[in-house]
Amino acid sequence: MNALYLTLAYFLIYSFLGWCCEVIYCTLNSGTFVNRGFLNGPYCPIYGFGMVGILALLEPVFDNMPLLFLGATLITSSIELAGGWILYKLFHARWWDYSNKPFNLGGYICAEFCLIWGLATLGVIKFLHPVVTLLVTRVILDFLKWPFVILGCLIMAVDTAASAATAVGLNRKLKELDDLNKALRRHSDVLSNILGATAFTVDQIKDEQQLQLLLGKAEAAQRLGELKEEAGQRLEDLKGDLKANAARRSQLMKRLSGTHLVGPHRMLDAFPSLKHSDYSETLSLLRSALDDLNPMKK
Repeated sequence: MNALYLTLAYFLIYSFLGWCCEVIYCTLNSGTFVNRGFLNGPYCPIYGFGMVGILALLEPVFDNMPLLFLGATLITSSIELAGGWILYKLFHARWWDYSNKPFNLGGYICAEFCLIWGLATLGVIKFLHPVVTLLVTRVILDFLKWPFVILGCLIMAVDTAASAATAVGLNRKLKELDDLNKALRRHSDVLSNILGATAFTVDQIKDEQQLQLLLGKAEAAQRLGELKEEAGQRLEDLKGDLKANAARRSQLMKRLSGTHLVGPHRMLDAFPSLKHSDYSETLSLLRSALDDLNPMKK
């Protein structure tokens, strides 16, 4: 029972510490606070899984730095690869992408960060883990006991379900926004074609009208009036569609802008390199628009 307790306690603590490292790294790079991670709360489970795997599999070689480095690199990289692949299959999005890094595998992992995880593990095991072990065995185990891990795991489970729902909702909103953008482009193209064709035809009919007037006929003038009326009606219909779609897009953008602490906007802030396999162009436009709405980025 104590082994299970220690495993869960280490998982929660290193998930929190991993989140702290991610926040510090991203905040220093961006200049603004970033609530990093797929989940809303202050934890990144991928770090918890990584350290639990290392503690379970590599404890016999903790004193052998080369073997510890090699094993830690393999374990952490495997977890990062599996996590990125699973998220992509579930949500059709790359939450991080190392495609521009040399020696990458599908953009999910790369040689540079694999080495960083291995070196970071050496430092954690050598300097940090003894302190964490002391905290768990002397403080948490003696005073907080099971409520600590039960409550922590429950909160993370609820957060996982909520974040998954947010990601699914973001997909739906991206599809709706993508459809609106395509409709606006179609209407704009049709509007341009109507204006161009009408201008050309009107000029043509005017020339024809001059000729017909010389012959004493009014058919050209009548046709010109009909064309103007028909084009005017089509233009009014298109303008109405354009206005409705633009208003719907504006409303959707306001809903997506929301708060930066939770929801789709927080998720976009947390993963600045997020790429979507179906709506990459729309996602880029959305990110640019949300950046304009964020006063901290102006």
